[in-house]
Amino acid sequence: MVPGRGKRERRIAYLESVAGYWVCIVFRGGWIDGISMARVKGAHEVLEGWLEGLKYFVELAGVALGAAVAGELGPAGVEGLARWLRASGKALQDLGAANRRAASAITEGIRRYIDGEGRAERRAP
Repeated sequence: MVPGRGKRERRIAYLESVAGYWVCIVFRGGWIDGISMARVKGAHEVLEGWLEGLKYFVELAGVALGAAVAGELGPAGVEGLARWLRASGKALQDLGAANRRAASAITEGIRRYIDGEGRAERRAP
């Protein structure tokens, strides 16, 4: 059990960058607790401010980064984010294989929708 949380599973936020948006998928065990998106870009300090505004932030045990968001932040940005997370009592960590597959499917669906591939075509009556 995670102290102060009353649940066995820890909440982990997975962050990825998809088609100009930051996407945050919050996992609790094998379940998805929430998905947030924001059209925000910038240094790790901007990402930190966005994360703090999410309703699950207090309950997060850690944060996992997708390859695209890690690439956008760069090594110095990832290290800055890791320092901030440690100071907030959280950890930069990996996501389990099953949750990573789920996150990949979700982010691919978001990308297709944003790119217009997922929109249904209207047909004339």
